[in-house]
Amino acid sequence: MVTDTESGIEELPPHEAYEALRQPNTVLVDVRTKAEWSYVGIPDLDALAKEVIKVEWLAFPEMSVNPEFTGELFSQFGDRFPDKIFFICRSGVRSLDAAEYVADV
Repeated sequence: MVTDTESGIEELPPHEAYEALRQPNTVLVDVRTKAEWSYVGIPDLDALAKEVIKVEWLAFPEMSVNPEFTGELFSQFGDRFPDKIFFICRSGVRSLDAAEYVADV
C-alpha cells in the first residue's frame, strides 16, 4: 500500500513499489510485528541506499493497535514528510489499515 498527498491510497505490485521507491523522498514502512521482523526478516533496500522504517501497527502478542503508531512513524521523518509512504505487511491487511489511518491524520 502507498499513500501520498495527491492520490490517497493505492495498492501496487511489489515490483512497481520497488521502482517507485527509487524516487527521492519516498519511504517503505514495514508494519509487521517485531516477532515477524526477527523470524522472517525485513526487505532489503540497500541497492536504493534506503532503510526500511519498522513500526508495528498491531502490537505483539496482544495484536492490538499500537497507540503510538503515528508518533513512532512521524518521528522517523525528521523535518520533512515524505512525498510517498509505502506500507508493507504479510497479507496486505495491516498495511491497508495503517495507510488508511495515516491518510486520515
